[in-house]
Amino acid sequence: MIKFLILLSLIISSLQINNCDYTKKVCKSCTKTGYTVVIPAYGYGEPKCVSQAFLESLQEKFPHCIDGSFEESNSYCSMCERGYLVSGKGSCVELPHCRYINSDDICEDCERPYFLYNGECIKKPICEVIDQTSGKCKECHSYYYPDDKGDCVQIPIEHCRKGNAKACEECQSHYYLTDDKKCARVTLSNCDEGNAKECTECDYFYYLVEGKCQKITKPAHCTWYDEKGNCDDCEDNYYLENNECKGYTKVDNCEDYLYDANECSRCKSSYYLDSENNKCLPKTIANCENQTGENLCERCEDGYELNEENSKCEQFCVTEEICSYCDENYETFDDGKTCTILDTNYVSHEETGTTNGNNFISLNLTLFASSLLLFIL
Repeated sequence: MIKFLILLSLIISSLQINNCDYTKKVCKSCTKTGYTVVIPAYGYGEPKCVSQAFLESLQEKFPHCIDGSFEESNSYCSMCERGYLVSGKGSCVELPHCRYINSDDICEDCERPYFLYNGECIKKPICEVIDQTSGKCKECHSYYYPDDKGDCVQIPIEHCRKGNAKACEECQSHYYLTDDKKCARVTLSNCDEGNAKECTECDYFYYLVEGKCQKITKPAHCTWYDEKGNCDDCEDNYYLENNECKGYTKVDNCEDYLYDANECSRCKSSYYLDSENNKCLPKTIANCENQTGENLCERCEDGYELNEENSKCEQFCVTEEICSYCDENYETFDDGKTCTILDTNYVSHEETGTTNGNNFISLNLTLFASSLLLFIL
């Protein structure tokens, strides 16, 4: 048993998505007999389970359609599977990597890292803007620049956020542009932007006085304020009134309060908000993400769907966790399974908050867990 728990812990740690800012769960398979997973076109919803019989009947009339109506008097398609979009005539047209089409069935926007060019979506990793005349990239992510071929390559100048192979135009935070178009460290204390002698912008909670940064006197329980000490925002469980942060009247099991009112706005995870009485009551509906009444659920957790009475969350999907948004300077190229660093040489660790060692550690944990499993078996 101990060996199994150790193995389970190692496998879970090895499956974490490194360098991911926000993860979500998506439907991978269905638990209910006669249901199958459908993947909507990009931007039109998440994968979900639908009746196989309904899907087959619908697709006899509208191939690649996953939602709509096939009644004789009212027949239409409202949603297509990924790679297809609903046309102006109500059918599904194939436009790979396209997000939106107009009434003439012409693509108007593509999913990243694809860009619209001559009505098609072409792949341009690390690119921000492409030239509609040539199809070449003319503006890249930070720390990259477009070469003569229109591809994005790393800027070979350390700490340079924007520029080219020969000269830097903009340095990363806490660095300034020198006369020879390189980046040097700002050495003035608590300075975010400036040069060797003078600061032009200070770090948070410091203000500028004759080119130097001085600490602001912090009002009690305030999290954001100006150089005169005027408060704009307060800590959790405090609200702003007459430039002071005052404590809320405590509501049991409340997680957060309204910004400018002495009322609870969000309860702890196992409680729901009774807004009429300003109370947090225990949740009674399993797997409900947003319960609004004793027997009323507004939204279920990932992998669950509401019944017709909105009183119960039923499991239709077996879910898998993917990354929705990667950390800064990282991007996903495999539908959220991993986050790949865009620049391994010149991205500052103080900006990303991570190191490439995480990927190495994750790989070794995975290999170690696999070896341990073979050993136990």
